Amino acid sequence: MKNKKRLLFVLTSIIIVIFLSLGKVLELYFFSDDYTALYDLFNNLTFISPFYQGVIRFFYEPIYHYFGLRAEPYFMVALFIHFIASIGVYFFVSELAKDKLIGFFSSLIFSTGYIGIEAFLITYNGAADNLSVCLTSLTLFFFLRFLEEKNNKKKIFLYVTAMAIFTLGLYVIPYRAFSLIIFLLTLYFILTINNLLKQKPLLWLIKVFLRMGPFIVIYLRTGLVKHGSAPLSVLLKNFSSEEIFVPFSVIGNMVFSQEFLLNIKNHFGFYLTNTQIGIIFLIILSIIILAGRKLFPRLAIALFLTTLFIFEGILGFYILVPSFFSGQIENRYLVLSSFAYASTISLAWVLLIKILFRHFGIKSLTAKLLTISFLPLLIIFTFANLSSTYLNNNVIDKGKLPRKFFQELKAYVPEIKEKSLFYFDQANYFPGLYLYGSILMASTLPPEVNIAVHYQIPISRVKIVRKFEDIVEAINNKEIDFDN
Repeated sequence: MKNKKRLLFVLTSIIIVIFLSLGKVLELYFFSDDYTALYDLFNNLTFISPFYQGVIRFFYEPIYHYFGLRAEPYFMVALFIHFIASIGVYFFVSELAKDKLIGFFSSLIFSTGYIGIEAFLITYNGAADNLSVCLTSLTLFFFLRFLEEKNNKKKIFLYVTAMAIFTLGLYVIPYRAFSLIIFLLTLYFILTINNLLKQKPLLWLIKVFLRMGPFIVIYLRTGLVKHGSAPLSVLLKNFSSEEIFVPFSVIGNMVFSQEFLLNIKNHFGFYLTNTQIGIIFLIILSIIILAGRKLFPRLAIALFLTTLFIFEGILGFYILVPSFFSGQIENRYLVLSSFAYASTISLAWVLLIKILFRHFGIKSLTAKLLTISFLPLLIIFTFANLSSTYLNNNVIDKGKLPRKFFQELKAYVPEIKEKSLFYFDQANYFPGLYLYGSILMASTLPPEVNIAVHYQIPISRVKIVRKFEDIVEAINNKEIDFDN
């Protein structure tokens, strides 16, 4: 009964944090990649790469069937997946640290959604990125349980479950699960390396082969290695010394945003770069790990693991999309690293407080609980406010404006005939250019797809021009019928 009440409290807390942080998501409208996905739905999944079809087939297709172009259900699914991912973070970190309070704080920090919040602007990314965290955390949770379980029957069940979730992740969201095998291998080697000293090396290697071999084979069969080898070769070809500091810069941005550092500079004349902040942060984590490795070995190992996970999450996506990796804390490619960062912050703070309380002989449980709760709660409130503010700033141009635009367009033009042309007089300066992109931008397909989706017609029947002379040219080239 006590465990049920605790779990209910955790779930309720996560829901409240998500509502306060991300409630504005439901006021957004389709944007960018969403139109490519929606267009793909009424064309039998023929336009999108197989690396993207899993989420569309499992989540978008039934929603599209029942709700059509109502945006709210799509965003609700993204929030629901984020909720499940937060639960996954709670269970994994609680098991890794053997401390449910740390798991609780980690899940709440993650549930604010601030790191990688850009993903929620696009329903597809909101679902896919959070599903990657969900399946990663659950895979790691069941595999961790497998490593520590003594009962053979339970071990088999846990191993098969971990492999099933791992496989599901690779086939549903392969692009987002690119780093999953690295996470899994890191977890295994860090937690079993001591066995190498107790067993014969050959026996240890045989266990590694038998336990990790199936995961590696499944990973290789998805084609992800081949998919990532091309951008990796380009990255290595153009590699410079600056590339080494990218992960440190990204981590530094997670700790303190660029805007915060600039405010400090303006008020106090003191400035550190994100790279310097990242390096200092990792030095502090190293000191805490070394100080706690004998007093609290489980927490020290857990902290070391989650710190590695941050790096692996960053590097995985940096290999795939180096040209799009700005490193800003809102960047959607940081969602996978965000659960590792949330866990690292919670672990580091709790381990530090326990070390200090042990050193100074403080035994008051109330004082320990209040002190331990201070920093995580401060981060939760800060991130929740930042998430809400970020979304509120995007509600008009990525919610109300495009929704009204397409409603009025449908009213003025109830149907589209063959080879119809749309002329939009667009300003080539801010905010006109920015707002135009918010309405008519579709990522991998031309902007005509945004209109084609709302009229349920082939993209070939729509042409958009932004200059008057392009209208004349289109008519002269017979790209469009004059009557249309």
